[in-house]
Amino acid sequence: MSEAAMQTMKLTRAFQEPPGDNKQDDCKICGARFDNIKECMAHELRQHSNNPKRAARQLLNTVAKVINSDKNQAERKKLQEVLELAKPFKELSALLGFYACDKQKLTNCFGHVRNCIEREFRCRVKVFAFGSLVTGLALRDSDLDLYVKPDDDQLSEASSKQLFNMVTKFLHRSNCFTDVFAIRHARVPIIKCKHQLTGLSLDINMSNPNSLYNSRFVCDLINMDQRLRELFIFLKVWAKSVKLIGHGSMTSYCLITLIIYYLQQRYKLPSINEMQAHCEPMLVWGINYAYNLTDMKPLPELLKTQDLIAGFFEFYTNMDFEKIVITPYLGRALDRKGALDQLEQYPEYVQQMRAIETHRGEPPEMLQTQRCVCVQDPFELNHNVAKTISSNNLIYLRQCLALASQAVNDRKLQTAPPKLFDYLLFGLTEEIIREINSSARPAKLRKQPASVIELDKNGSQKGEPQSQNEQRNQTEEQTNGGSLHISHVTNLRPTSNELKCLRTEFIAKNLKTEHTFYYYWMQFYVDVIQEMLTHIYAMKLEPVESEPSDKTLPLQLNYTWHITTSLNTWAARNFQRTKDGSFFEYQRTQTLQYLRERQNKSAYTVNLQAILSLRGSEDYKDIRIELKPMPDDPLGLQRNSPLTKFFKSFKNLLNSFSFKEKYTEWNGKHSF
Repeated sequence: MSEAAMQTMKLTRAFQEPPGDNKQDDCKICGARFDNIKECMAHELRQHSNNPKRAARQLLNTVAKVINSDKNQAERKKLQEVLELAKPFKELSALLGFYACDKQKLTNCFGHVRNCIEREFRCRVKVFAFGSLVTGLALRDSDLDLYVKPDDDQLSEASSKQLFNMVTKFLHRSNCFTDVFAIRHARVPIIKCKHQLTGLSLDINMSNPNSLYNSRFVCDLINMDQRLRELFIFLKVWAKSVKLIGHGSMTSYCLITLIIYYLQQRYKLPSINEMQAHCEPMLVWGINYAYNLTDMKPLPELLKTQDLIAGFFEFYTNMDFEKIVITPYLGRALDRKGALDQLEQYPEYVQQMRAIETHRGEPPEMLQTQRCVCVQDPFELNHNVAKTISSNNLIYLRQCLALASQAVNDRKLQTAPPKLFDYLLFGLTEEIIREINSSARPAKLRKQPASVIELDKNGSQKGEPQSQNEQRNQTEEQTNGGSLHISHVTNLRPTSNELKCLRTEFIAKNLKTEHTFYYYWMQFYVDVIQEMLTHIYAMKLEPVESEPSDKTLPLQLNYTWHITTSLNTWAARNFQRTKDGSFFEYQRTQTLQYLRERQNKSAYTVNLQAILSLRGSEDYKDIRIELKPMPDDPLGLQRNSPLTKFFKSFKNLLNSFSFKEKYTEWNGKHSF
């Protein structure tokens, strides 16, 4: 028998738990089961859109399915038995032991995977573990996170993309791995697979060693005090139980960062900046990962882990996430609006961006402050670790925090720890589901009186003006309730790639201007939207008097046009990019073809007239596009009306064109 076969037999005996159900993957959104992760992820991309109401409903359905599943109920019953048998004041330890992972199993799996990969590449690479195995926060359902680093001059010269492809091919060939699936276009490209012997899930990357150093910091931090370890593990168990951690929601590392910030505010944990003040820098790809915990003040002796848990829930229950940037590096929160507009107030951020740019040879992405929640990575200052939290996730997070805070301060539950922990992990979500279901059947909305939605000759709504949110909410309610449609609305906000493109252009030309990037972003989109309407959809635009903009602002914020066309130029339009010519050239070519072929054909004859308006925010960070039908339009905004179909096509066009390509053309026509 070969040495490799003998090693495999020994490892098989060492892993006592069979893979069992781990062979199947569950959709994190609807709970559907699949044989492998590739089918599961394809299903999620195909079936689950970004529709906010659908996302909220799917989130609730997912939680309800998990709560009511046989597996979850069996787990709840076992935990209740463990808690009832626990000695007084030892209930938390019993709970953490119940969810603890088999660390030997994880360690053995890591050793086997490392040996397989390093042997395949003849020791020209090194494999390192990070994440829960290193931090000590692994639970029984935790996966294994690995980083593959070139350890050979020839491989070091190869790009991370080439190494990524080489490792992917090996995993596909090897009998030790199954369900191999490469995710190439993520912020950090990873290979997901399963270890054949244990059924453990693996995430492997070759392009981001930063997590190695984050993990070591968290490990050293929680080793300072047993109560910190218990706090971190319990909150991770809680967040997983109530489905706060999962695909498309909060990550475990985001939760860890929130705990660190909570300790900084309540228990004077030093900021990362203070921890680095007296350390030699340890630069990794331009980022300083040095720290010194010796100045960390010990927690009060009489403080219990339960007090730390209760404080966390209370601290974040009333947190105004939308208005702040949580920055553990500084140990405080920044105002969201001005956090990065005036970078001179945050010199450490500027210095790190320059260091990263020097290392990579290109400007890095800026911190994504426009996301629903912004929590800055303690070390990598341009990384928002909470960027995956949507508005629906945030609403659900707040509900969980509020109910948890009430529970830990309830005197009856305080005297009955088994009941308290059962409520936090299981009863809390049941209560949220009951509350939502009881209010999920509102009375049918009556049609609004005609005076409420009467339009004047310009297509504008008469009566008292409403805010953007009020108009948007009213439109959604009337659409769902079956009453008249007022308008179609969509909002444009600058993406990180668009801001990066602007920044690169300004640096390349060494432009000096008093305006922000957002000013030029808005100016660009106003011009491009007009070009789309006239050159691509062949429409006539007639300016209509609109609300006057603030005359003190350098750029007009409000635009309104009366748009008309007699030919359908949006049906069957192709929005894919081509190698021959630019995207806009291809779109104009289609338009010319439609003008030749569709003239005098009744199927493509329309009488489209509407009011299209643009409303820019005063900080130039948002453009609200609104399409209103004319008062005498018999079809209005019905589902299959020409206006509705045009607006869908128009949104597709906005989402499909290359900003960088078009901005280069646009910028050449403008001088700053």
